[in-house]
Amino acid sequence: MKARCIMSIEAVYRLYRFQIFSMYPPILQMQVHLPGMHMVPFNDEDNLEDVLERTRNQRSMLTEFFRMNSEDPNTRRYLYKEFLEHYTWNKSKKVWFTRKRSYQIGRLVYAYPSEGERFYLQVLLNHVRGPTSFISIRTVRGVVSPTFRECCEKLGLIETDRSLDNALSEAVAFQMPCALRRIFATIMVFCEYTNIRTLWDKHFESMAEDYVRVHGNSSSVEQFILKDIADILSSMGKDIRNYGLPHMHKSGETSLLETLDRSLRDITGYDLPFGGKVMVFGEDFRQVLPVVPRGTRAQICDATLLQSYIWDDIKIIRLKQNMMTQNDV
Repeated sequence: MKARCIMSIEAVYRLYRFQIFSMYPPILQMQVHLPGMHMVPFNDEDNLEDVLERTRNQRSMLTEFFRMNSEDPNTRRYLYKEFLEHYTWNKSKKVWFTRKRSYQIGRLVYAYPSEGERFYLQVLLNHVRGPTSFISIRTVRGVVSPTFRECCEKLGLIETDRSLDNALSEAVAFQMPCALRRIFATIMVFCEYTNIRTLWDKHFESMAEDYVRVHGNSSSVEQFILKDIADILSSMGKDIRNYGLPHMHKSGETSLLETLDRSLRDITGYDLPFGGKVMVFGEDFRQVLPVVPRGTRAQICDATLLQSYIWDDIKIIRLKQNMMTQNDV
């Protein structure tokens, strides 16, 4: 049953034909894309080579903005987001026309820092007036920068490696080690630090102070730090193994089983789980958890067999009959 509830206020507005919704001034999303990476519409039956060769498909809102700046010096006064206040975009013809009436605001399509060069192109478009091409926008004092990021650094529009290092050093004075680990993980994901291993080596002691106080200067401290950072990265959809940090080892029974698996593969010469030998595991792993001294809940769960690569090859056999009581009268 389809139904809709209309309140008294909305009913009055509709009876008197008042305007229910309006947005002023209108807002238009403006495309931000890297060279040759704009969206092109086509039908399923179209030949892709013909689609690419069409002149119309080679144009976009951004490339036409560059063309207007190269042909008309008067347009070079505006930023990309200001361009829509003076010109109107014809979507069907993919050209800019001088605005004669009404008013419209342009908003650049958002780019995340993790998108790399597209994000830095967006930063430049928000600060550089009148660029005539993708090369022009990354030219600083007559020198063409190889990347949009390097151009942003030269113009002082983004944080450099040195400023990020200084920011982490300043945070040491008033932030707890757990907060420093989160800052470090955030830098890893969003700031594209050039050499993250160097940053790790420099600030490791500050990030490990709480674990050192409990465990001393043992080798397990580094693993605890790596595990905490790995959990933060995992919540952001990232994998710590992609950043060149020290190798994170498994702990407890899982580590022993993985060592046994590798040893049996080497001894037997068969690249099969446990060298092709049948292994039987008992108990309920959800009830009998491994012991991780002073470990957090996440660290204990990570040490279970279910988190190991071995688990993918394990066949679960469920016992349905109690063999010990089958002879009972």
